[in-house]
Amino acid sequence: MKKLLVITLVFLSSLAVRAQYPPCDAVPFELVTSEISFTAAQFGGDSVLNIPIINQFDFGFAYPTARIEMTTPLPTGMSCDNCDWNVFGSSWTDNDTLLIDMIFDVTSQIPDNYMVTFDVIIMNLMGGGNMSYDTCIFQNPVTFNLNPVGTTGINEGSHTTKKLLKITDLTGRDTPYKPNTVLIYIYNDGSTERVFIFE
Repeated sequence: MKKLLVITLVFLSSLAVRAQYPPCDAVPFELVTSEISFTAAQFGGDSVLNIPIINQFDFGFAYPTARIEMTTPLPTGMSCDNCDWNVFGSSWTDNDTLLIDMIFDVTSQIPDNYMVTFDVIIMNLMGGGNMSYDTCIFQNPVTFNLNPVGTTGINEGSHTTKKLLKITDLTGRDTPYKPNTVLIYIYNDGSTERVFIFE
């Protein structure tokens, strides 16, 4: 019973974080989950989680910032040094891919096939074009295997994130993202989601 309660609280916490921000998927950002990697850094016991994101806007951003919000616990002996608002580039031009490098201090062995799940949040967007908000969150949490053992070389935690095709209002008309309005997100896998983000 306790395990179910913890999982439910983590899930509700993730929903609460997701409800705070408009979706990055509604604007042309692509989180490339298939290319996320976890590698040992060149110093001490640190390791780096590399998260590639593509800016598909027609304009650039200065000093984009990212944060990852862990929705599952890190293994014992592991902590994130810069998971809160990490500047991941000085300039992010159109069709450019930048890596968010999250640095983890690892003081003990990571358990085999240890899966973590986290949300990716991007901030400092107001300087680019006609953005009406400064911060957004990718709607699908990322699940990643930190220590794949006995796999075929493919990170079993990686998955293809469904891509937002368009946003409509309740009458089915195409619409841009609007806070305080019920919107329907239509994804490339045919799924839909009713979304209301209060601001």
